[in-house]
Amino acid sequence: ATATYLKMNYFLSPAASEYKLSGHVGETDAFIALLQYIKEYFKNKQGGVFVDLGAGDGEYHSLTLQLEKNLGWTGLLVEPNPRLYKMLLRKGRKAMVTNACLSPFSYPTMLTLSHPRVEEGASNEVEILGLTKLEQLWTKDNGTQYEVFEAQSIPLENLVYAAGITTTIDLL
Repeated sequence: ATATYLKMNYFLSPAASEYKLSGHVGETDAFIALLQYIKEYFKNKQGGVFVDLGAGDGEYHSLTLQLEKNLGWTGLLVEPNPRLYKMLLRKGRKAMVTNACLSPFSYPTMLTLSHPRVEEGASNEVEILGLTKLEQLWTKDNGTQYEVFEAQSIPLENLVYAAGITTTIDLL
């Protein structure tokens, strides 16, 4: 019953439409090296399964997008921030999507989360990734504004089951 409720209320199926990507993926040397390492580790495995916690906009710094597009992987994209979730939905990703987060408990509950409010004209990287925890502490006293939002948190096993993932998860 829990899985059916979650699926009906918190999950969207993979997009049937074409990708609608901006082309801004943030390919740093570290990103490219990590992607190459993952591909080599999995020996360019076709049709793998991922669970992407904190999927962001589904494109910028997204290792799972590259696996999805190039190797036919699919899985679950989890993004609690409502603004980033809306951006994610527009990308046409070929994976289940949920506007939730991983529960720190063995049961679902609502959590209050925050993300730095981005000033207009900020770099795309700051807009999508926000500030690190250390940067948040450093800027706490200088007037940095945070968007605060409620997010449904769901235990990992419930996320996976409700998403219909019944095979081995290759990448979490």
